[in-house]
Amino acid sequence: MGRAMTNKLLDNFRRKVAFKTSLSDAFRRGHVYNTDFTESQKNKAKARLIPILKEKLPSIIECLDIENGYTEENLCNQIEKLANDITKLLPNDLNNSRFRIGTAQKLINVYWKFLWLFELTEKEPLHCPIDSIILGTLDEPFKSLRWTQLDSIGQYKEIIEEIRIKAEAKDQSIAVWELEVYDQKVN
Repeated sequence: MGRAMTNKLLDNFRRKVAFKTSLSDAFRRGHVYNTDFTESQKNKAKARLIPILKEKLPSIIECLDIENGYTEENLCNQIEKLANDITKLLPNDLNNSRFRIGTAQKLINVYWKFLWLFELTEKEPLHCPIDSIILGTLDEPFKSLRWTQLDSIGQYKEIIEEIRIKAEAKDQSIAVWELEVYDQKVN
């Protein structure tokens, strides 16, 4: 097998890992599906949702990866749009008929982070995935928030601003600061 073919296979594998990791991280504690669903109904809902996300996540990153799209405003708009789009498409499948901002940000930010770590995008993520570990490093009122309940883009922006203050105090970007936090917390 030629070098170009090997690189293409590796890149495809890395993209799949990024996608599956973003799904796992966002859905593991995200309480995404209708709480009245049986396991069979959840699996059917998942079968409807996954192909939509498989199409949308790469498109979102592509939109953010272009020069005039690489802004925090655009990222926040994409997070809010994903939450609203999924809500409109699958309201009956979702917990409280809503795909929350917390879940949308986790999907996009984890996916982007892994593409960056795998060197499949040159653009460093503007934000980090907000989860309990990251929230635990912040002061109140953010420290006691649950990312799974986050459903306001305004509150998301406030959390990111607190994270930015911590990152800048260490002369780091948000993405690099988050990697350091995880390196310290996981060990």
